Amino acid sequence: MRNLTTGSLFVLAVMVAASNSWAGVPCAGTSDVWAETYSADAGDTVELYVIVRDCYGQPLSNRVCNFYTDRGAQDIIIGSPLTTDVNGFAQVEVVTPFPGQSEIGVSSGGVALGPASQVLVWTGEGLGTPLLRVGAWMNPESWHDWIGGAGGTTPLELHISDPAGFIDSVQFFYSTDGGGHWNHIATDLQGTDDYENTYGPTFPSGDGWSASLDHDEIHTEIIELDLAAIAHLHGNIIQVEESVTYLGSPPSEVEFSISDWDTVFTEFLWLGVMSGDVVIEKAVVRVEAKVDTFSKDIPQIDQRTHSDNHCAPTAASACLKYFEGQGDTTVAGGLSNDDLVDAIAVKMKTDPETGTKTAMVSKGLKDWIEDHGDGYTIRVTQAGGFGEDDWKKMRNELEACQNVLTKVTWTNNESHRMTLNSIVNDTLPNGRVRVDWMDPWTAGYEYGELDTKTGHIQNLTGAGGGGTGTITQTLIVCPKEPDEEGPEKPGKEVIPNPGPGPIPIPMPAGGPGQWNFIHIIIIDTNGFAHPFVFIVMWLPPAGIEDGRGDVPVDFELNQGEPNPFTDRTEIRYAVPVESAVTLDIYDVLGKKVRTLVEGTVGPGYHTAVWEGRDDYGRTVAPGIYYAKMKAPRYGGSCKVILVR
Repeated sequence: MRNLTTGSLFVLAVMVAASNSWAGVPCAGTSDVWAETYSADAGDTVELYVIVRDCYGQPLSNRVCNFYTDRGAQDIIIGSPLTTDVNGFAQVEVVTPFPGQSEIGVSSGGVALGPASQVLVWTGEGLGTPLLRVGAWMNPESWHDWIGGAGGTTPLELHISDPAGFIDSVQFFYSTDGGGHWNHIATDLQGTDDYENTYGPTFPSGDGWSASLDHDEIHTEIIELDLAAIAHLHGNIIQVEESVTYLGSPPSEVEFSISDWDTVFTEFLWLGVMSGDVVIEKAVVRVEAKVDTFSKDIPQIDQRTHSDNHCAPTAASACLKYFEGQGDTTVAGGLSNDDLVDAIAVKMKTDPETGTKTAMVSKGLKDWIEDHGDGYTIRVTQAGGFGEDDWKKMRNELEACQNVLTKVTWTNNESHRMTLNSIVNDTLPNGRVRVDWMDPWTAGYEYGELDTKTGHIQNLTGAGGGGTGTITQTLIVCPKEPDEEGPEKPGKEVIPNPGPGPIPIPMPAGGPGQWNFIHIIIIDTNGFAHPFVFIVMWLPPAGIEDGRGDVPVDFELNQGEPNPFTDRTEIRYAVPVESAVTLDIYDVLGKKVRTLVEGTVGPGYHTAVWEGRDDYGRTVAPGIYYAKMKAPRYGGSCKVILVR
């Protein structure tokens, strides 16, 4: 491993200068001690090394020594006695002795060699194998292994178990030349992390050892970017590196002519693709009917069989058991529900007394998945708080057969982990959405009313006790895709080199009045991909019938309601007999902006909706517009005013 501070050799050691006496005691010699690893779990086997010197710095050969660890007032010998070679060097294999802090020293003849030759080697539960997470993805497919976009930022986090709090600070760096020169990003001096323990002990809240990479510091279009985190603990360092491709113009920057909850009044969705600086190789499009209520029947598992604080490993186990029920015989290790919870808890470093640190929830789940088939990726969301995009990811991924683990934080900063189970897509009268979870606290399905803009939940049953909470993180567990074009599903269409002109997408998947998912994957010429999902409704060309049963005696066009409007207005019109009708929106210069209705319309009263966008889905400027209706022997217009 390259060491950003001391060169190429990474040695965890405290070197001791020779001295002739220590606190008035005649010098018995000195020792330099190090280990093959910086940490280990209790019971692991570790190689320890020592060089023994006399008080003048010369190697002491043929010296019989013991490694010992200081356990309060009692020194415990570990490993077998060892004898130094002609260079004063010796090594021994030892088993970590007990949980808690362990510092290692060397003694000979019952006398410690050197006043400060002890070094930290393990911490009982251990620091584990640290992971530097770059961006949202953990264990991504190669076509998702990128970051970028001018003006944006990428979250960085060092996932490491440190139950004894040995880490003092973590520095973050990046390099654009293969590690030849490292640029400092930030130093985190406060690595406080949340504990997920339902109602367990309350600890200070924090976001772990983390930083944010500013994309504007990287002045290039595409490059292999190296990132590093250096943890400082008691004079020693732990260094972790990751590499990722940086894209100045990533596929995520492509824009489209549609938005969520648009209504399509023609038999084709005319999809406009605004690529900007992104060079697109192909787009993959698929239309899928959206149901009113989606439920997954997540397996119900009880955390309190293990401890009151085992919510995180229990929620994760329910996720894996669901995938097992879908035919994956590897991901749950063939274990029972309870045995799987215990096994996942070991990976997550869950403490029955305090719970699980948030950083170790995703890290432990990733480690388990990699050891059991490596068939899934994990995306971490909500750096900086819950937003509308986070809700869309939850909703879309749940219905796309992924699993979503949500962290809910109570008002006193205690946190609870649950597995998302179902979503009722119809909005409640209070503007919220009903969401159901498999709640490990009750081992049952519990529900709450979610504000999709803030993540705030009210009337949350189960562990929520009918009160409130806020979603503060989600983990999206996704089966790995076979290639950049995504899974093979009915209706998938690959469109090579899509241009800015509208692309006809046949509608609908679910019939008139049915909401539909529009799945789009944009793949650039470097093979990197980004998924988009929109929800649109298809209605017959006549628009929406307003429910009046009588037949009008003449054509009629009414003012939009509301008028003026900010985001949508409804324009009502009447047709006495089946006729060819067009209803268009024009600006004050007479330029056509949007076609709302075009086709044969049956007799009756109808409504067309305009949401302040043009035919390409782009938001138009505030101002005065005119709705113009044409039919055989009829022409009418009305003024509509758009304000922002």
